[in-house]
Amino acid sequence: VDVDGQTIENLKNIKIPHRFKTLTFNWTNVSFDSSVEFFYQLAPIQEDVKAYNSEFSSVSFFALQPGHYTLTLFSMVRGEKRIFQEISFEILKPWYLTLSFWSLLAILLAIVITIIVKIFNRRIRRKQLYEEKLIISQLRAIRSQMNPHFLYNALNTITAEVGKPEQHLKGLVRALAEYLRYSLETRNEDRVPLGSEFEAVTSYLAVEKARFREKLEIEAEIDPD
Repeated sequence: VDVDGQTIENLKNIKIPHRFKTLTFNWTNVSFDSSVEFFYQLAPIQEDVKAYNSEFSSVSFFALQPGHYTLTLFSMVRGEKRIFQEISFEILKPWYLTLSFWSLLAILLAIVITIIVKIFNRRIRRKQLYEEKLIISQLRAIRSQMNPHFLYNALNTITAEVGKPEQHLKGLVRALAEYLRYSLETRNEDRVPLGSEFEAVTSYLAVEKARFREKLEIEAEIDPD
């Protein structure tokens, strides 16, 4: 067996690089019977091919596709097939078609995708945190601007209510005190219980109702669950 002019001595487990140009098999036909015919077959791509009835025979193959092949040498004597040599060999796949290469490529691709997803999620999270901080800052700015104006208007309203029934005035002062206490306690909180927020809004609107009277109508509903 010759591969590009280099002889392979060991005929077991023959592996041939896919870049080969010429693969040649040489053998000797020995027979003292003129009726004997010699054949060869390269499975799985050839049918039986008759060889020359000479003492030395050879056959060459070119550009075989990667895969497993078997060259069978046999003779036909009065219709009887006799195999005298079988040579199995493999044309190796190029490195970029091997299973190990594609497995490694799949692993690298999975790693790259994972890194990209993590970076993308991290950017989204950073954007969300930035937006949350911006909203909180805006709310705190609004609250800091609102409290002085609200307190001024509330005190004017209470002053205007002096002389009216004491119970009404006490309720108004209590509502203002509860709202101011809530504002001070939660001024640095990002989240507060919904019930506490509802009570604070109720106190705030009680003061505003005393200020705007019939111009302000309030309807409040909250799900007990």
